[in-house]
Amino acid sequence: MISALPIGLSDAAPHPGDVAADATLPPIDYASVAGAEISRTGTVVADDVEQFESLRPLKHGKDYPRATGSTGDLLREDRPCGLVVAQNLGSGLGDVVLADAVARAAGA
Repeated sequence: MISALPIGLSDAAPHPGDVAADATLPPIDYASVAGAEISRTGTVVADDVEQFESLRPLKHGKDYPRATGSTGDLLREDRPCGLVVAQNLGSGLGDVVLADAVARAAGA
């Protein structure tokens, strides 16, 4: 799990192969952590899918993958296999998901 990268990260976003294939990439600075290249290799979720979709082409570009579900679904269902990219618009739910992912990884 990558839990933090510098805010305003420029030209240093992770690429496929830079992180474990089953990593969880939570948002720290909106769109800085997971660019389109790596996000296309995993499952993209958002805390508000409709709002994310309205901003996705403007903030991430038209080639950025759509969110296929809600971050909250990760709390109710099993985590999808492979890379998970959470593009949350608010930070509170991101903290909950991060804590959940850490607890799952620790076997709690």
